[in-house]
Amino acid sequence: LWEPQVRAWALGAGYSSGPVPQSPYSFSFPRQGSVLKKSAPYLFSVSIPQGKKISRIDYFLNGTALGSAQNSPYSLAVTAQDVQGLTPVSRVRANVYEEGGSKNVTEVEVSFVE
Repeated sequence: LWEPQVRAWALGAGYSSGPVPQSPYSFSFPRQGSVLKKSAPYLFSVSIPQGKKISRIDYFLNGTALGSAQNSPYSLAVTAQDVQGLTPVSRVRANVYEEGGSKNVTEVEVSFVE
């Protein structure tokens, strides 16, 4: 989804409000709709299409930064301490920065259980 400020700028600049461009990146873990135990450690990771050159990936959980990965395979270890105080359904987001400055966002919704 486009952020509201970006959408407003694009419409003001004469761009249509057509379909939102899709990110070429997706989570390899967790997948959309995954059910995860709060007490378990995880390795969050994003699938990188062949030929894409990445400078870093920033990971977020419900908008809170978890950390960054700057080297291949661009995964981030997440522990039970990182997921304390969550609601049962949460959003995991990755901001993928390509070499040259382009930013792509991919996001999944997951459930955390005790």
